[in-house]
Amino acid sequence: MPADDPSSVDALRVQWDAERSRLYEKFYDERDRRYTERFNAQEEALRVARESWKRELAGVNELRGQLNDVIDTKAEKGETNIRIDGVDRKVDELTKTVTSGGGRSAGLNAGWGYLLGAIGALALLYSVLSHLGGGKP
Repeated sequence: MPADDPSSVDALRVQWDAERSRLYEKFYDERDRRYTERFNAQEEALRVARESWKRELAGVNELRGQLNDVIDTKAEKGETNIRIDGVDRKVDELTKTVTSGGGRSAGLNAGWGYLLGAIGALALLYSVLSHLGGGKP
């Protein structure tokens, strides 16, 4: 094949174009494969992140529910003050009752002490007088 033969140049050009097209197609196919792999890896990473986020949100929601339960069971400050005032009044009433009852019982106990003391003093006086008066009790 002579170099100036147009048919051989055209044949080489066709062959070159076919080879170039095959190489470009191979290059683009490889590029598309890498893009697909990267896209699939990103999708998988996103799926894992979403699942992790859902678990995290479930934990946060559980904590939020527990806090709401605590808030719901807590007494309001005004309600607590009213209850404490009521208890204070009842304690004051009981203190007055015990104090007044204690005063009465203390007076009664003192009365018994005075009575026994007086009986003892009379017995002593009788014993002393009888001993001085004749020696016979």
